[in-house]
Amino acid sequence: MIKLEGVVLNVFTQQGGQNKKGESFDDRDKVQILGAMDLPNGDVKNELFTLSVED
Repeated sequence: MIKLEGVVLNVFTQQGGQNKKGESFDDRDKVQILGAMDLPNGDVKNELFTLSVED
């Protein structure tokens, strides 16, 4: 299990299609979260995470 804290920036549906092997896939729901990651030198890096989610 992971713990991810941040701000939800966007929720969207990625359109289905075909992969490189020619296999088709359905639409997928996605969420984008902006999180702050502490770096070893004490600085903070903002990073955008895009995750697939269930309905």
